Amino acid sequence: MVLGKKNANPNDTDTIIGEGSKVEGKVTSKAGLRLDGQIDGDITCAGDVTIGPKGSANSQIRARNVYNAGTIHGGVITDGLLSISESGKLYGNIRAGALSIAQGGLFQGESHMETKKSETAPSNVKSITEHDKDNKPEKVATSASR
Repeated sequence: MVLGKKNANPNDTDTIIGEGSKVEGKVTSKAGLRLDGQIDGDITCAGDVTIGPKGSANSQIRARNVYNAGTIHGGVITDGLLSISESGKLYGNIRAGALSIAQGGLFQGESHMETKKSETAPSNVKSITEHDKDNKPEKVATSASR
């Protein structure tokens, strides 16, 4: 039997690494990936990466969104959301459009928030430097300075 070619959809999860399974090497998907087992190797997904509570990744992960309820040792890059649940642990640096860490979740590393190039602060919002210049405390003479 010949199977028809299916176009990958980033909104679908087409790759599942089940509990008890271990993958060594790079994983690339044009859709999403769910990890309930273990992977030692980089992950690149056009869709979302979901790591279940028993999932473990020793990886550099690049995906649209990353939902972590397991353990990640390595970096995460996403233009979307990185979500760490109450059981999730991430040891590594991240670059994300948005970050959510539930109470009990663990993140150890550096984070860099990315904004879309078209996003700019409204004209009435001052930068920290501008705010500090406008709000310098006035010098008050004290008995020690007289």
